[in-house]
Amino acid sequence: MPLHTLASALLAATTSAVSPALPIDVIRTRLLNYNGFTYTSSVVPASAASPALPPVVLLPPIGVGIDRTFCGRLLEAWAVASPSATLHAIDVIGMGDSSPKPRMKRRLLGGWEEPPRTPREWAEQVVAYITEEVGEPCVVVGQSNLCTVALEAAALDPEAVKGVVLLGPPAVEALSLDKSPEAIAKVWRIVGSPVGAALFRFARRKPFLASFSKKNLFADPALVDDDYLDVCAAGAADAATRHAVFSFVAGTWRQDYRPLLAALATPTLVLSGSDVG
Repeated sequence: MPLHTLASALLAATTSAVSPALPIDVIRTRLLNYNGFTYTSSVVPASAASPALPPVVLLPPIGVGIDRTFCGRLLEAWAVASPSATLHAIDVIGMGDSSPKPRMKRRLLGGWEEPPRTPREWAEQVVAYITEEVGEPCVVVGQSNLCTVALEAAALDPEAVKGVVLLGPPAVEALSLDKSPEAIAKVWRIVGSPVGAALFRFARRKPFLASFSKKNLFADPALVDDDYLDVCAAGAADAATRHAVFSFVAGTWRQDYRPLLAALATPTLVLSGSDVG
């Protein structure tokens, strides 16, 4: 199945007008267990149309207040469009309503109980979801910073990941340099301090969420409306999600991915540009 066929379905769904008169109760929410954690997926089953397309696992970007609920409008549009591919949107561990989330060692002085999470760890969760919950090879769609997780998942299990779509990935230069463990640890100490807590409180304010989303996440800034900001504000209310958010701020994804990309045999589609968001 050519990836451009799947991309057409994705783009058609995202640009479709969602009519509130159409039923969207086909979206299923599932609470799942993984390595002592629980997390949630939202699933839109495929229509009965033929030929069937492989399931799609969607990884929304990690950000302040952004989790699988970020994909709500896409899920609704997908349900209305009824393409012949099941769509899964999942929360990676540490985001959304996944539990438990890491806590601070000391309430006032800070310091995390756990080290920063890495794309490899989240990729292992994605592969486990595909093999244990979906039960057939999937196309993994990563957006923004979670493009690295999609790539890691494809490298981990090429049989489970039959295709990769990268939506607005980081610049090639950013994926070509290794950030030293010392540099990551330095940032991690800062974001684990009261300074990091203050930064998170600032970043979860609606004015900041609106500005950041318009500049970095949406091709059409007009789509950053009150409904979307309410979703982000609700997600950001859980301050424990900052462990996952700051894992990316610390730079655990800053690795030289050129060897992985050179060895990757999985069909991969990159969508980037001013109209991708």
